[in-house]
Amino acid sequence: MHESAPAFVRALAAAVLRDGDPAARAAEAHAALAEVLAGQKSLVLDVQFTGFTHKGQLVGGVDPQVLRAAGHLITLRVNRIGFTPDARAADLQDTFFHLARGTGELGEGGIVGAMAAARPYGVYLSTSSAEVYKPAPRTPAAPAADSPPPSAAAPAQPSPAETRSAPAEAPSVTVDAPAPAVVEPVTPGAWSDSDFESTELGEFEILDADALLARPPGSPGSPASPSRGAGEHGRDEPPVNDMFHFFRTSASADEQAEALPRLLAATDNVSRFDELADTAVRAAVQLLRSDAHAEAVEVLDALVREAQRPDRTRLFRDSALQAIRRVGSAETLQRLVELLGHGRIERERILRFLAFTGGDALLMLEGFIHRSPDAESRSDAFRTLLAAEGTADRLIAHAVQDPNPVRVRTLLELAGGPGVDPEVARRWAAEAARHADAGIRADAARSAAALGGRGSLRVLVDLLGDPERVVRREAVQGLGSLGETAAVPFLARVLNDGSDEELQALAAQSLGRIGSAEALPGLLGVVNKRSLFSLNKVTRLKMAALQAIARIRTPGAREALQSVATGRDELAEEAKRLLASL
Repeated sequence: MHESAPAFVRALAAAVLRDGDPAARAAEAHAALAEVLAGQKSLVLDVQFTGFTHKGQLVGGVDPQVLRAAGHLITLRVNRIGFTPDARAADLQDTFFHLARGTGELGEGGIVGAMAAARPYGVYLSTSSAEVYKPAPRTPAAPAADSPPPSAAAPAQPSPAETRSAPAEAPSVTVDAPAPAVVEPVTPGAWSDSDFESTELGEFEILDADALLARPPGSPGSPASPSRGAGEHGRDEPPVNDMFHFFRTSASADEQAEALPRLLAATDNVSRFDELADTAVRAAVQLLRSDAHAEAVEVLDALVREAQRPDRTRLFRDSALQAIRRVGSAETLQRLVELLGHGRIERERILRFLAFTGGDALLMLEGFIHRSPDAESRSDAFRTLLAAEGTADRLIAHAVQDPNPVRVRTLLELAGGPGVDPEVARRWAAEAARHADAGIRADAARSAAALGGRGSLRVLVDLLGDPERVVRREAVQGLGSLGETAAVPFLARVLNDGSDEELQALAAQSLGRIGSAEALPGLLGVVNKRSLFSLNKVTRLKMAALQAIARIRTPGAREALQSVATGRDELAEEAKRLLASL
């Protein structure tokens, strides 16, 4: 990196933040840029929250003004900006003016639309939504008839004002497209200088097939050996132009993306692996912005596999890990979450990547669970969350405190679904049983009953004392479905509580479902109990108790039925019917 680059970045930051006279800032930036471009063809800056970087190296340091400027550009969705020798002070001033504006000031076309209207030369700009501003080539001034040849004197350079007044081709702008604008390749041998731009911008290159996917000479599909006339590049095509690579067809990138997982797995050179990992990052981001999401997911999954390979050294795994961190922007993660509704294989790979990334990816995944209408996708995402260390505890804690019953009910339902550890599911039920919403507590009772086990028994027993009748009813029925003899004393207590006859009847039914001989004394006490209150109500409860006795397969229970059958009331008739059914 040229030593003048930080000075240019600081001038850029000051102009973006409207610090000082715009013309003076533009002149300062132009002078610094001229020194940088004296030794290289272009200067391309990636815009990140940590500042401006060039080829992965921080430029301008962590100066607060630089960080604020980078943050402002991110709000405009600018993720990369490049400069070439075509950029003059007036072009920089126009560019800085629009970069300093807010999203509301820019209007519907955003920063790319504003740049297209201003038409600054020598400035390239791309956004996180794959929009690209690409200036038209500067039209050179026509030489006078008696002017000396170029070898004798340098051509006169038009002033900024003359350049702006001269007719020029409108800038090429790609808006709302899944990939940058395309320059179609020309048949080898038919190249001319007009096929390329007048300036080059190599760092905008998305993927270079010749450099990254070259096969060993002589292998199937490898380029032909150099022939006569191939030139210094050793092939029958013109020198590679950097802007040509940036605007090359997306199909070429797709083909290369398919080869990246294989190349990553095969290379045993750390430097080569670093290059491939960086290419994988750029390719995945570009493919995710297009319809080629399956190829992008395959590339990302390859990075995860490389980061977890036990046969790799730490250098390889760290390189893959750093690549995953670079690609894990909010835009990328959100796009991956949106793709979870696709096929099973793709969803498994996305979930593996999100789980490995952690952090914000897991938070987005939690939000997906509550938004997705697809039950299978929700279930897979939930199991992925539970597998992440510490996530289960956090989700449970949030669920207990969440005032929205719909979200809590969704998580409780997923916890009781297939593929979830029953112990974890019981913990969910136990925590949900303490929720402020009575409906959630009732759902917890049903979930505990379906899960079974001693942990569920404790949950249901605790809910027998709930202040809401609907919750107590679910707890009574749940204890019956558990079939645990340990529940008999607690149900017998409800059976003898005369405050709610319906709950008493439900307790009798639950005791019958358990079928334990320990329940027989309490049920007989209800059947033989005499009351001065309404005969119908007493008979209804006694009927429930008598039917519960019939479900207890012991001699004592049969003897009790035979004793009741000797009477002459409705209970006697019911006892006779039950004996006949036995």
